[in-house]
Amino acid sequence: MKRMITGIKPTGTFPHIGNLMGAMLPLRENAKKYDTAIFIPDLHALTSIRDGKILNENIRNGLISYLAVLGRDTEVTIFRQSDIVGLNKLEWILSCFTPYSLMLRAHTFKDFESKKEDYEYKIAWAKWRIDVLKELGPDGSNVVTVNDLKWAEKELQDLSYKLGETKKEYYDDLNMWTFNYPILMAADIIGYDCDVVPVGKDQLQHLEMARDIARYVNHHYQADILREPKAIIDDAIAVIPGLDGRKMSKSYNNYISMFESTADLKKKIATIPTDSLGLDDPKNPDTCNVFALIKTFGEKNEVEEIRTKYKKGGYGYGHAKWDLHIILDRFIAPYRDAYAELNKLSDDELFEPVRRGNAKMQARLDEVMKRMKKYIGV
Repeated sequence: MKRMITGIKPTGTFPHIGNLMGAMLPLRENAKKYDTAIFIPDLHALTSIRDGKILNENIRNGLISYLAVLGRDTEVTIFRQSDIVGLNKLEWILSCFTPYSLMLRAHTFKDFESKKEDYEYKIAWAKWRIDVLKELGPDGSNVVTVNDLKWAEKELQDLSYKLGETKKEYYDDLNMWTFNYPILMAADIIGYDCDVVPVGKDQLQHLEMARDIARYVNHHYQADILREPKAIIDDAIAVIPGLDGRKMSKSYNNYISMFESTADLKKKIATIPTDSLGLDDPKNPDTCNVFALIKTFGEKNEVEEIRTKYKKGGYGYGHAKWDLHIILDRFIAPYRDAYAELNKLSDDELFEPVRRGNAKMQARLDEVMKRMKKYIGV
């Protein structure tokens, strides 16, 4: 059976139902076809979390979230990144084969460079404009006034401040982890002889870099030392609508947690905006945010029944929100109940699957390192 790997990001917040539908449930289905492993990337988390207590709480929450979906007896291998001995040694070896130019293509650096260059261009333009204004006047005419010059100088000051803040953010907050992230990610994938990795389109670059790095090593020694993983991108996964009709996202604050309580769920649904049509008016379900969620999470027969009610009239948005509440509460209930039971466990009980996973994945990494030593010497 081919091997698949993915990660649980320890963000500290519980996944929303969009994450559940778009990532967690598809993972459960993929696990029927692949020898699947999930790692907890606590080393990656150090870039933003420097408090051990908070990090461990985040890891616990992330583990509970996945076990609530997969079950404690899951055949999916769950392991902790930092518990694998030799992973950072592999990262160092890979870094010795990784061209500097490859890392400069990473999104994190390209985004900063483009932002910095944009400010630098605007500053150069602002300075040129001030020089021109000074050369032309002000002479009391309508061509160049004192206010024109003051405005241009104020604009230059603002741009210089923004560039300074950008550089401060870069030099103070952007650390070597950001630069080395793709290499550690490559070790996370190719260190376990994985065949496939489920990724979103925004994450595809990191997998391509992992493939490139494996290829560099194999080419140098003219041997198939490292396996080059392939991406799984499921274009069929629908975008889950949020409470405001946009894609469900924590950044938009339009989400519903996969463990939302019945009371909080009711409150959130009540905030969904609707048009001003009255109770008796026929309504278009395909332009309604409430129905978009009903259609996503409801059963086929009840969705069609509610669609008919929309078009017929005599069915208000209050009725629709109540039906949505019933549908979503029914959908969330198994995960909410599983969370309540899992949260009662001690850390020793909860992390038992992780200890088993650590042993299994350690053996896989050891095999890869043994193979590499034959060619590299360390």
